Amino acid sequence: MLPIQDEGKWGFIHETGRWLITPRYQSVRPDEGGGWLGMVNGQEAAAPFCDYLDREGRCLQRYETAFARPFQWGWAAVLIRDRFQIIDRSFQPLFKLHAGMLPLDMGQELLVIQADYTTPKDGVWGACSRQGNVVIPFEYDYLELGDSAPFDSEEPVQRVIAAKQGLFGALDPKGREVIPCRYEQLRGFRENRAFYRKNGLWGVLDEEGRELSEALFPDEAMWGAFSEPELSFYQGFAVVFSGGKAGFANRQGRLALDFIYDDALAFREGRSAVCREGQWGYIDENFAWVVPPGFEAAGSYAQGAAPVCRDGRWGFIRSDGSWLVMPKYEQVQSFQDGYAMISSAGRKGYVDLKGHEIFPAAEGMAGNL
Repeated sequence: MLPIQDEGKWGFIHETGRWLITPRYQSVRPDEGGGWLGMVNGQEAAAPFCDYLDREGRCLQRYETAFARPFQWGWAAVLIRDRFQIIDRSFQPLFKLHAGMLPLDMGQELLVIQADYTTPKDGVWGACSRQGNVVIPFEYDYLELGDSAPFDSEEPVQRVIAAKQGLFGALDPKGREVIPCRYEQLRGFRENRAFYRKNGLWGVLDEEGRELSEALFPDEAMWGAFSEPELSFYQGFAVVFSGGKAGFANRQGRLALDFIYDDALAFREGRSAVCREGQWGYIDENFAWVVPPGFEAAGSYAQGAAPVCRDGRWGFIRSDGSWLVMPKYEQVQSFQDGYAMISSAGRKGYVDLKGHEIFPAAEGMAGNL
C-alpha cells in the first residue's frame, strides 16, 4: 500500500488507486516488512493512538498512546503510562524501560537509550540487549549505531560511535572499547570506515581504529557548500568538499578525485549525481560520465531510476540515461519498493517502474478501519 497525504492527514491507497485507509493519521512511518505505523495525536482525536498496519492495510495492533516507534530488526517501542515498552513482532512485551528512559536507536543486537534527560542535549546514554540487559553502561554523552553495510566481499563489522567527556571513540556490540574516546569527532561508520577529526582536520580510520591516512581534510570537507553530504562511505567512496567544490575520498582516506564539481551526491547503484557549471549529470565509479550534464537538479539512483529536473519539471531516467518518465511533475521522490511519489497539478500520487501513474480514486473513499 502507498501513503497519501490529503488536507494535512495521511491515508493509504492500493496500487490501483483504490483507497485502503482514508486519510486520518497525523503522521505515518514505514515499518519493516512493508507495513506502516500510523499515529494520531492531534486535538481532533478523543484520545491519541498508534496503529501498526500490514502491507494490505489491516490493523495488526492499536495502542492508545501518543508515541511509538516502528519495527526495526524485529523489535519496536511503545510509550505506555509514561514508560516505554519494548515489543516483538507478535506484539508481545519483551521488557520495559525505567521512567525517564528514551529509546533512540534500534539495531540487530542493541537498543540505544538516553536516560535522565530533560532535553535532547542532556542525559546519559547506554544500550541494552534484546533481553533488556545493560550491555553498554550509562556513562556516555552520546551513542550512535554504525551502519553494518558491507563493501564488496568484505565482512561487515558493527561499531557503536561513543562520546565521553567531549571526545569520541567506538565500541563493539558487546560494549568493549575498540577505539578509545580520543578524537574530536567521529562520523559515519559504514563499509568498515569512518571519518575522524584531530586537530581540526579529518582523516579516515578502519573498524579497528587504524588511521589509514593523516587528517588532511578541513571542516568544510565534511559539510559541503550547497548540500550536506552523507558523511559515510558508499560503494567505496565518500563525498568531500574544499573551496566550495566537491570531490571524492577513497577508503584509504586519500583524495580519489580532485575538487572539480560544484556539488555531488553519494554513489548509489554504481552512479553518482554530480554538478558542473550549474548542470547535473552522472558519473560511474571510474569517474567517467555515463549521463552527461544536462539537468537543473538530480537525485540518486534507486531501483534503476533517478529523478532529474529539466525546465522546472521533474521526471525519471534509467541507468543508461534514457527517459523512463519525461519531466512533467512539480515534485518527486526516489523509487522505493517499485514506486515513487509524485506531485502533478496539485495532485499527489505515484509512478511505477514502468512509468504508469497512480492517483487516489475520487470516489469510494471507504477505509477498512
